[in-house]
Amino acid sequence: MNWFRRFMMGRSGSDQLSVFLFVVSILLTWTGRMVSVSLLVMTGYAALLLGLFRMLSRDVSKRRMENDQFLMRTRPFREKCLMLWNRVKSTKPRKDSKTHHVFRCAKCGKRLRVPKGKGRILVTCPVCKTTVIRND
Repeated sequence: MNWFRRFMMGRSGSDQLSVFLFVVSILLTWTGRMVSVSLLVMTGYAALLLGLFRMLSRDVSKRRMENDQFLMRTRPFREKCLMLWNRVKSTKPRKDSKTHHVFRCAKCGKRLRVPKGKGRILVTCPVCKTTVIRND
């Protein structure tokens, strides 16, 4: 295993752009095989070779600049995907969903957790100090 460690020394390795190129390569190659379009398959192979070239390149600063450009251009899309993922993840039932109710403060949007089955309670937001009466 030391031979591989010595081989990769001074090389850029994998980054987000290389991983993206590998995923695009797999998708293009698979789609091209399914619909029998050789141009898609060749484009997929080209993306694979470009990803391998980036991983094995010794010009680390240039590869880092390319990766930074990729991250800067894809930032809005990645942020929207992250927001969607957080929204999907938050719809799963929580461990304490039988004992507590979670709602958002109307003024600042902070998530507040109150116990269930206590009747009318006065809830004060710790961030903006807004008070709300909840019937739980």
